[in-house]
Amino acid sequence: MSTQLSLDLGAAPLPYCKVTRAYRVLCVREPSLPAPTRTCIQHHDDAAAYARTLLSDQPSESCVVIAFDPGHRVIGHIVFRGTAGECPVLPQHIFQFLILSCASNFILAHNHPGGTREPSIADWHLTRKLYATGDTLSIRLVDHIIISDTATISMRSMSQWPTI
Repeated sequence: MSTQLSLDLGAAPLPYCKVTRAYRVLCVREPSLPAPTRTCIQHHDDAAAYARTLLSDQPSESCVVIAFDPGHRVIGHIVFRGTAGECPVLPQHIFQFLILSCASNFILAHNHPGGTREPSIADWHLTRKLYATGDTLSIRLVDHIIISDTATISMRSMSQWPTI
């Protein structure tokens, strides 16, 4: 027995499409902790400390995206692992995580295992892209933090921080 596939928006059945089994996909977000006990990030130092715990033992460049609810409480995070000199991250992977997390805003943080804490041209390029995309999706990029062995820097505090 075969069933034709049709769209819910009143479109006609799609030709040549047959469904042998029907599946229902359900995405449910259940925080592991009640909202009042989740970590609250109020300052870039708080975010840097949180990110440092996730990136401290990484020998290669790694990047963490921290998702927040409207009260700046941590909903979750995702870590991307890179190589010794870079951590390529695609914005679509970041925003997929943020949308599925129902995030209101986020912070991006990454380590520089080589010790430098100055942002690279690639760091600024990614920041501008995430800032613009976040503005479009109403998921605001709050900061991009660079963590070196000895210090951290908030890119938001720099004059090159994007504005829209």
